[in-house]
Amino acid sequence: MEQLFDGKYKIITTIGEGGTSTVYLAQNVKLGTLWAIKQIHKPSNTKIDLLAEPNILKRLNHPALPRIFDIVDQDEYLYIIEDFVEGISLERELENKKKFSEEKVLDWCKQLCEVLHYLHTLTPNPIIFRDVKPANIILTYDEKIKLVDFGIAREYKEASGNDTTYMGTKGYAAPEQYGGGQTDARTDIYSLGVSLYHLLTGNAPNIPPYEIKPVRQLNNTYTKHIEYLISRCTEQDPNKRFQTVEEIITFIEHISSGHKQSIGASETELLKPPADKTPISMQEKNTIVFKKTIFTVWGCAEFASEFAVMAAQLSSFEVLIINLDFTAQKLDYFMNIQQIKKGVFNEVLEAVAQKKLTKGKFKTACYQKDALKNLYILLSDYDIDNYHRYKDINIEDLIQSAYRYFDICMINVNPSIFDIYTIYALKNADYNLIPIVPSIDNIRVYRTQTAYIQKKHNIPMEQTRYIAYEYKKHVSPSIGDIKNEVGHQKYLGHISYQTQRENLRNYNISFADQMQRRYIDEYIDILAKFNIVPRRIMPTKIRDWLRIKS
Repeated sequence: MEQLFDGKYKIITTIGEGGTSTVYLAQNVKLGTLWAIKQIHKPSNTKIDLLAEPNILKRLNHPALPRIFDIVDQDEYLYIIEDFVEGISLERELENKKKFSEEKVLDWCKQLCEVLHYLHTLTPNPIIFRDVKPANIILTYDEKIKLVDFGIAREYKEASGNDTTYMGTKGYAAPEQYGGGQTDARTDIYSLGVSLYHLLTGNAPNIPPYEIKPVRQLNNTYTKHIEYLISRCTEQDPNKRFQTVEEIITFIEHISSGHKQSIGASETELLKPPADKTPISMQEKNTIVFKKTIFTVWGCAEFASEFAVMAAQLSSFEVLIINLDFTAQKLDYFMNIQQIKKGVFNEVLEAVAQKKLTKGKFKTACYQKDALKNLYILLSDYDIDNYHRYKDINIEDLIQSAYRYFDICMINVNPSIFDIYTIYALKNADYNLIPIVPSIDNIRVYRTQTAYIQKKHNIPMEQTRYIAYEYKKHVSPSIGDIKNEVGHQKYLGHISYQTQRENLRNYNISFADQMQRRYIDEYIDILAKFNIVPRRIMPTKIRDWLRIKS
């Protein structure tokens, strides 16, 4: 601070920090002008093109985008000198205001669409921003919108089948940004819709439970038009979204023109706003689901297997379950897998370490159950030495690879608070599920353990959830007592004790395979709380659907 950089820039303060970069406010001492200097660390042996951002920025000429002025390459760092955009990020403004009016959000939406239209129509190759979120939107003091931070933007090339890397901000990123295909203009439209939701409601989508509710469920003073706009932008299927930002601009102009009642009569089906009744698309999805979710399951492989089977059975999501309990491997037993593939777990770990793990290679290493094509099971060879053999593996990279390629990732771990794999998994999970045999002493043991982990390893346990597993109605404590012990918000539900489960367990037969037509209501209640199945579908309907399917 207060030193000269490159002989002419006095560093004034830090204005932003990220995982690999820091942005400083600097003044040109000769001209007195203010600039932003982005310092990017140059890691060794990286395939990331650090000049991607400046190469994109130097092509741009739009009042809502920063201009690049100079690039300085020094030792460990690359420095980009660009316009200092004076104002406040909408993320920071949200912290102050909590939420914004529908009128203001629609105005910002139109401004964002105009700058995105500029990027998406550049020739010869359009620019896909890929990280639209309030933190990257600056509100200037004259109420204009600026879009900043092109760190993960890319040029769209039709010949490319997929993006080379997955990037984005969890909650805001579109499904195709996690290895599901090539990003295009519709990717930015998805992130735009999520950002509108955040700005309008104040509910951050990157905080569990990672969902967007139809906004009129939260506040019935919002119009059906903005509910439809957000819903349409955030469709999981890119083909169901608005296809261009021009369509959004046209839609906003119509609803802002004072013709809200008559709009739609002569318009194309694409631009029709909701009629008096809620649109069919909104009737079908009570909640817009952010599919990517990571669960840990503490010390109960049987519950993990049943939960995974039901999640796959009742949804179209691709479900992965990984065994990281190397001291008491039971997942293969409860999944009824008779023979473990030798060496495949090691191959996955090596591919992760070498950054060569593909979705195809990941799936090939997994087991699949014949009846479920969307359930994948990753097991290691059963060997007591595995615990020490794998102590140096990069659990974070393994979990992030799973997060990239699968919609739901479940990690079965040992309940020990001293197990390193348990600790790593907890650090990277969205939810930590604790299935416990329901007795007050068991509950208190787990409460003590979670408190220890939180204090010892600085792992926030707010997302811990309890399930009363094998609940016996006339023997176990009452549901009310259990809720009082664990906290009402942390209690997910119960899975009843079944004699059949115990009988099959003794004969090495998977109860998860036998329960497809029976005992599913309790799992539906739990799955619905994570929006894996819709809340509005009644259990009887699902039972009928399962009966037809099987």
